[in-house]
Amino acid sequence: MTEIYVFYSKELSLNVYNKKTLSAADIEKLNKDGFKKINIEFDAANESEAIDQLLNHYKVKKNTLEDFRKDELIPSVI
Repeated sequence: MTEIYVFYSKELSLNVYNKKTLSAADIEKLNKDGFKKINIEFDAANESEAIDQLLNHYKVKKNTLEDFRKDELIPSVI
C-alpha cells in the first residue's frame, strides 16, 4: 500500500513525512523551527522510496535544463 509523502527543508536539512500522520501541530512546529514545505508530493511505499522519487524528479529537471542550455547555446553562438 502506498501513502502520500511531503517534504520540508531548512538549509541543508530535508525531512520527509507521511502526509496522513502529519498533524497541524507538527506543521506549526516545523514552520516555527524554520522549515519550509517543498511544493511537491509523492505517492510511495515508504520514506526511502519517496526520497528516491524526489531525487529522480530533480535529476530529470536538471537534465532537461542542461539540454535546453545546450540547444540554446548553439544558435546564440551563430
